[in-house]
Amino acid sequence: MSEGTSLVVETSENDDGTEFSADESGTIDEMPLLEDTILSRQTSVNLVPFIGQRFVSQDAAYEFYCSFSKQCGFSIRRHRTRGKDGVGRGITRRDFTCHRGGYPQMKPSEDGKLQRNRRSSRCGCPAYMRIVKKADFDVPEWRITGFSNIHNHELLKSNQVHLLPAYCSISADDKSRICMFAKAGMSVRQMLRLMELEKGVKLGCLPFTEIDTFIGFMKGNAPKTILTDQNMWLKDSVSVELPITKHAFCIWHILAKFSDWFSVQLGSKYDNWKAEFHRLYNLNSVDEFEVGWSDMINAYGLHGNKHIISLYALRTYWALPFLRSHFFAGMTSASQAESINVFIQRILFSQSQLDRFVEQ
Repeated sequence: MSEGTSLVVETSENDDGTEFSADESGTIDEMPLLEDTILSRQTSVNLVPFIGQRFVSQDAAYEFYCSFSKQCGFSIRRHRTRGKDGVGRGITRRDFTCHRGGYPQMKPSEDGKLQRNRRSSRCGCPAYMRIVKKADFDVPEWRITGFSNIHNHELLKSNQVHLLPAYCSISADDKSRICMFAKAGMSVRQMLRLMELEKGVKLGCLPFTEIDTFIGFMKGNAPKTILTDQNMWLKDSVSVELPITKHAFCIWHILAKFSDWFSVQLGSKYDNWKAEFHRLYNLNSVDEFEVGWSDMINAYGLHGNKHIISLYALRTYWALPFLRSHFFAGMTSASQAESINVFIQRILFSQSQLDRFVEQ
């Protein structure tokens, strides 16, 4: 077991006084009982499964264990049942295991050839939760009869667990809301921002908008350049996930904020300052930009202005002297961004079909 892996163990004797765990083939075999109970990680007491805990259905137990596993740093899957089902009574026992439980097996394909040996995340993790169907006074319910949270692999951190495939999905409710937003004429950016606010997540952290999904669409080929809004969460994500991609900020979004940032402080000098900023932005030489920027700050008394300080710190993301050696298809200037937006809005609507759009 890896160092630093959190342990949570609870066991219960079954009818034959044994406990079960996942073996190499992914089935359930007997193992000696463990008596210690160790709780770690900042896990809510109300989310920790315990022996004898009751649920009205299998699905309710699954949702509960899923919430616990997400908080601990792993995901789960439904394991196939075995034995104790009875004749005509349906399923009476269900095991849920860690997503890394069991081991991959090579299975022959229909033409008799073995499948390609793909890398698997399964490593025989023994963590599991077992529920058994009981009926007291003819009222059926499901009870936890076995639980172990010993993992033989590292658990993910809270800011990484949403990357697991089990949590990267769009729920039926979210799909319905997205369709409703589209019919209302909302842009994709507006939809995502609204859903981020509703769910209380950070920018770019919806489970179905992760950057690895974007890379998947690109078939693993990272783009040469990428242009985004001035967003620090995106900046950090791109630098980590796309280290060889040149990341730049769209100047149009930066210019749109100037009135709020500088008009009050500069007053009647605002228009002249903005013209000087455009001149510096379009320079060819980095050295000329550095000298001109210093002169501009002195001329307009912008020493200590937090927005000027931030713009200068991020100058390699937006100033053309630092971007001319990279390919952006002319998409860094405000006029081109505005003209393209206006042009597309003339022919593209929320109800537009892709084939019609391509024809136009």
